[in-house]
Amino acid sequence: MYVWQTRGANASHQMMFRENPLIDISISLIIPMFAYFGTFARRYRSVLLLGVYIGLTLAIAGKRGPVLAAGFITLASMYRFNLTIPRKSLFVLIPLLICFLLTQRFLFRESFRHDSVSDFTNSKGGVLNVFFGTAEVSNAEVLSMITTNAAMLSRNPMEMIKAAILAPAPRSVIKSKPLGSSAHMTTVLSPERWRLTRSEVLVTGYGDLIMHLGVTLGGFILGIVALGWSAWLRSICRNQQHLNVFSFTLVMWSYYIFMRGDTFNLARYVWFYLFVFVLAALLVRTRLSVPRIELFPRPRLVR
Repeated sequence: MYVWQTRGANASHQMMFRENPLIDISISLIIPMFAYFGTFARRYRSVLLLGVYIGLTLAIAGKRGPVLAAGFITLASMYRFNLTIPRKSLFVLIPLLICFLLTQRFLFRESFRHDSVSDFTNSKGGVLNVFFGTAEVSNAEVLSMITTNAAMLSRNPMEMIKAAILAPAPRSVIKSKPLGSSAHMTTVLSPERWRLTRSEVLVTGYGDLIMHLGVTLGGFILGIVALGWSAWLRSICRNQQHLNVFSFTLVMWSYYIFMRGDTFNLARYVWFYLFVFVLAALLVRTRLSVPRIELFPRPRLVR
């Protein structure tokens, strides 16, 4: 049987965002706003400098996923200007990225129980095991736990829908807001970890669907979702004149969040993108010089 870690993170860091929802919301809005800027920026240097600044700011705040999202948006924006990363530079960038992820995780999640980065990596059995042998990415192990404890973890599908709808709202304001599936499983299988750190064991999007709909129906819905995401991505990439960075990063990163996290984390991410989209649409109606965004762009062939 899988042994869940009682303490998955630095409690003070996790609690800071839980107890200050405005800080968390402000940080979450940075990514869609940067994607909007990257879609219409006229100079690649401005995108690059802003991307570096946002990445460093989020890294100092202890975020990891948003830092990678900011880097992904920067690369997509560079593609708009027909700029690509030289292959030889990957031999430098990839080790730097690995060092950054290791150091950042150590500082904000592991420093309370390890003396150094090397001590942390040795405790996991090496660098490869840190990225590919831990509970955070062992999806098969998590799915096995969900199916084994189906009676204990199963939830009403309305809980998933309600949690997704209320995802951006602070729980301090809406007391009846349900927990996401990852948080629900953590409270059931490792209540001490949730009580001390509020950190979650991610169930993955498929695990979320299994908890609410079962293996068969959940797999069927996953197939439909994958086809819809693929069609959306193709509609964006067919635009040969101008890459819609906003929609492109939305569809790519949301799929990553769904496969790694759950529908609650996905909905929270999408809600912030929709907020920026609606805000931009309202500003367009006021006849301000604000470019219009197309979530489902039609292909425009170059003549």
